[in-house]
Amino acid sequence: MPDIEIQPLRESNRALFRAHATARLRGDATGALELALQIGEGRRMAHLLYVLYLFTRTVYDEFGDAPDPSDLAELTKRLHERHFWPGSEFRAIRAEAMVRGVCGESVLLTEVPVAEQPTYMWAVIADLADPQATDAEIAACLDRAEALGTEIVGSGWDALFSAAPGERVEGAPCVPPVSPEQPVPPVSPAPSATSEAFAPFASCGPRAEGPPTGPPAQPTH
Repeated sequence: MPDIEIQPLRESNRALFRAHATARLRGDATGALELALQIGEGRRMAHLLYVLYLFTRTVYDEFGDAPDPSDLAELTKRLHERHFWPGSEFRAIRAEAMVRGVCGESVLLTEVPVAEQPTYMWAVIADLADPQATDAEIAACLDRAEALGTEIVGSGWDALFSAAPGERVEGAPCVPPVSPEQPVPPVSPAPSATSEAFAPFASCGPRAEGPPTGPPAQPTH
């Protein structure tokens, strides 16, 4: 396909992805859902990459490219408290894997099902983003995310995909409590050996069967 036909398509997708991200960052769930439906399945992979760039930019702005383990553990705990309820499929440990995945431990991204990755990325973005951000600040944030995406692609993805996972400090549980009264068992740090360091993420297990018993799910795009 000639470039003259590709460029307008790219710009159209970019405008749609920016509009969707802006709606999400404003907390406009209805607008975000409408835009997600416009994005549809045909643009899903391109949109996943766009969200990955915004997610990575948000993580770097907050933590740098090497998060302090205690800050990361606190984020994981906060996400667990905010998004888990009995019957929920949300596992905060997978959000932690996503954060670590863009900070030099990229193999952990393979521990989170691709279909679930947008849910965890948006949960982290919503937690870290300024809810009072102006339109100009949101636009600047998206500009920085797109610039980072260009850098990542230009580096042959070496800017993200390098190194093996290290140790994990104690944080939110992989397996949620059965009831509010039941204490949450602590998670021991994972060994530094690559093959064993996946254990906290791999042990999160499959999603629970049966209908959810909590707030309605938010759009995952």
